[in-house]
Amino acid sequence: MNVLIIGGSKAADSLLGLLDLNKYEVKVIDQRLDICERIANEYGVDVFFGDGTDLAVLRRAGCGDMDVLLALTGKDENNLVCCQLAKHSFHVPLTIANVNNPRNTESLKKLGVDKTFSGTEILANLLEEEIEYKGLMTAYNIPETDRAIVEFILDPSADACGRTIAEYEFPENMTIVLITRQSGEVLTPAGHVRMDAADRILLVCNQSEYADVWRTFVAPHGAGDEHHVRGQRL
Repeated sequence: MNVLIIGGSKAADSLLGLLDLNKYEVKVIDQRLDICERIANEYGVDVFFGDGTDLAVLRRAGCGDMDVLLALTGKDENNLVCCQLAKHSFHVPLTIANVNNPRNTESLKKLGVDKTFSGTEILANLLEEEIEYKGLMTAYNIPETDRAIVEFILDPSADACGRTIAEYEFPENMTIVLITRQSGEVLTPAGHVRMDAADRILLVCNQSEYADVWRTFVAPHGAGDEHHVRGQRL
C-alpha cells in the first residue's frame, strides 16, 4: 500500500515508528528541511521538501500513485486543501485529515475529506466515557454500525458471576467474545464456560446500551455511584 503523509509532525513520527515499512510504501512531505532530513535518515523513507498544498510538490512526490493521503499539518485549512487536491487532481482513493479544532470536523467531511480524526476529540470521548461509566472501556467501535466491543472486569455481585454462558440469559444484543481469567488464561466463549468474579470480559453490544452493560456486569448495585462519579470535579 502506498501512503503519502503531509506534515512531519509528532503524529507522523509516531506513525512511522509503528508501521511495518516493508509492507507500506511511505513517502512524506514537509516544509521544514531539518525535519525532512531527520525523517529520511531515521526511517529510510522518501521525504520531499516543500508545501503539501502545492500541486507540483504533490506530483513530484508521486501523489497519483498513492492509495492513501494522510494530512497531518497543524492547520486544518492546509489539511483540507491537501486532501482536496489529492482527491480531485490525483484521484487518491482515500484521504484522511487530522482536525486540530474539532469544530471543523463536519466542515472537512462536507468538503470531501473521506475520514477525519481529532486527538482532542478522542481524548474528550475517553474522558467522558470514564466519568460516566467507571470501569467500562470501549475496546473497538465496529465500522459502519452502532455496535462496539467493550471491556470490563466482572463484578462479584453481578448475576452472571458463577454462571456458565449457557445458563445466563444475556440481553438480546449482547454477546461475549473473550474471557481472560486473573491467572492470564484466555477462554473463547462456549456454553460450558463459567464466568467468575474478576474475569476480564470483552463483549459486543450496541453503543446505546453502555448504561445497561455497566449496571448489569460492572456495577450492579452502583446506580447511585454512577451519578456521583458524573458529578465529580476533575
